[in-house]
Amino acid sequence: MRVRLSYSVKLEEVPEHVSQLIDEEWDSIGFCDHTIKEIIDLLNSEDPSIDSSLKKIDKIRQTLGSIDLRFAECESILEGYRQAQSGPTEPTEAPIEEQPYSQKYNTPYEVPKESTK
Repeated sequence: MRVRLSYSVKLEEVPEHVSQLIDEEWDSIGFCDHTIKEIIDLLNSEDPSIDSSLKKIDKIRQTLGSIDLRFAECESILEGYRQAQSGPTEPTEAPIEEQPYSQKYNTPYEVPKESTK
């Protein structure tokens, strides 16, 4: 299960923290590189181990998915950083003015009329 962590840093420290997050993925990338070479060797051997290759491929795909998720998070953080650096943006559209409701409201029930007795 994945959970979202939240913490604050100074605005000017954001690129450094994102760099650290990306740097942490090097081990995973190295794992994928090494495992891909193992799969190639397994499949090129005299008696290719298909089951082992399938397990390794699955592990690589899971690891690459995790790396992709981390890069998506880094991208989102850097987009927020860029927006914070450029300052607040003004709305591109004029605010919508409220118009008085001009339609007759139909109640789902009949309102009792006052008696004239």
